[in-house]
Amino acid sequence: MRALPILALLCSGCVMLGPEDQAAWEDRLLLTLEPTLPPGFEDQLEGAGSFVLTLSQYGAALRIPLDWTQPGDPLQIELPTIVGGASLILEGFSGTSDDPAFLVLRGRTGFMELQGGQHLEIPIFLTVVDELVTLDAPASFGAAVAADGQGGFWVVGGSAAGMLDDAHAIARDSVMRLDLAGGGEPGLVEVGPIAPVGQDGVAGLMNASATRLGGGDRPVLIAGGWEAFGRVESLSDQLLLFEPSLGETTIVGALDEPRAGHAAFELDSGLVLIAGGYADAGDGSLDCARTVEVVDPDEGVVIASSAQLDHCLLDGAGASLGEAVLWCGGARWDDQGFGAEPGCWVLGGDGSVEAAPWPLADDEGLLLPAMATLGPDRALLVGGAPVVGELPTLATGDEDWAWASDRAWIYDHRYGMFKETDAPMHQPRAGHAAVGLGGARVLVAGGALGLTNRGTNVRDPSACAEVYDLASNSWELIQPCSGELSSLPGAVHRPSVAADPSYGALVLGGLDYLLAAPDLGLYAPAGR
Repeated sequence: MRALPILALLCSGCVMLGPEDQAAWEDRLLLTLEPTLPPGFEDQLEGAGSFVLTLSQYGAALRIPLDWTQPGDPLQIELPTIVGGASLILEGFSGTSDDPAFLVLRGRTGFMELQGGQHLEIPIFLTVVDELVTLDAPASFGAAVAADGQGGFWVVGGSAAGMLDDAHAIARDSVMRLDLAGGGEPGLVEVGPIAPVGQDGVAGLMNASATRLGGGDRPVLIAGGWEAFGRVESLSDQLLLFEPSLGETTIVGALDEPRAGHAAFELDSGLVLIAGGYADAGDGSLDCARTVEVVDPDEGVVIASSAQLDHCLLDGAGASLGEAVLWCGGARWDDQGFGAEPGCWVLGGDGSVEAAPWPLADDEGLLLPAMATLGPDRALLVGGAPVVGELPTLATGDEDWAWASDRAWIYDHRYGMFKETDAPMHQPRAGHAAVGLGGARVLVAGGALGLTNRGTNVRDPSACAEVYDLASNSWELIQPCSGELSSLPGAVHRPSVAADPSYGALVLGGLDYLLAAPDLGLYAPAGR
């Protein structure tokens, strides 16, 4: 499926020609909507029999039914002048304007300041609801993705080769942007290098973290990463700030421990908690990071750090709980084999690490699960590969593989308790991605059925995505999970994912076995 851009022209003081006379609208706005469809996709609006335009302003909403029988024709709407901020939401329903049925199409702008006398062109990117829309993108693994809260996403670094340890696996030195409000078919556009100002020729980063600080044009904090997967000597400890308005990156500080493949969470206080990842064992060999660091992004300093932990946080999963983070599972390995960590921990903004309940058996670890925030004080832990004991580093038979689970649990931080969901996922997954959509819903995408070789080799990656809804305590497939009807552009594991409040979730790249996967998908959840 493809996405549909809609062009909206909002102007005051315009002249509108009527059948009888001509009137100037000095105290009102004239809204002109004109759809433009990609060539060959003119029939994409046929499923929408009625449209509703909603102007959302400071918690209030003005809904305007649109009689749009000919989507290719311009449509004009007269509105009172809006003073202050507002966002536009355009929705298409099956059925008629008198009896709308199911939501089919949806688009939304970011929050904009609107004042009298302005003449603004405001594109609205309209997506197919409850389907993943396939967009073109270069092959990428290990790119960090962050939503900007205004209908766009930042994509930082990544590799065009994946996990292959050769010259082709060097990371990209670029920050790219997917702008869904720019008109036309959206795509990734390079806006600047990752390399800081004055450091031309510095290599790029993969498996770094990118955290959008607050909203709007506030900077993106880039932490850690490495030049190529598995190369200890290329690990980074840098803290970088990318300034969207300038397209430039500056060094603001350093982590206590160089790391890559970690996770970063912005706390309610504005501090950023960084956990897990790959690290240097101290002798030049690869190990997992066993510390939690808390960064003040404004000062570029680590203000708190945990002691060295007995367990490994690499390839586990975490979710923000306001001023804390819940972390569960992870990998562990030594020269003889590898396994999975049994346990969950609450990571505090002061660098504290406290044990939390564990929903599996005491001796059963969980490798490469996923987790997402599920409303205030709750998180959804989903999938992963349960492992008891150790597995050989290299598999020689089925018994040497870790097989994925289809189970999911809700953690309630208020009571410190886990509860398993009423129904499992539609398919087992490990190495998948999960992201909260708002409205107590979570999108889960990709993953693999089996894992071995420290979780880097997989069996049967997935081209399937599904949504958990807390209200119904159930899972729903977005699209069928087979053949050309699969919801993702391809079968992937370890994809990058982020969610934007206006347009839903972005699933980017990942791995097709060991190779970087191309394309990306955008999911627009219904009912917001």
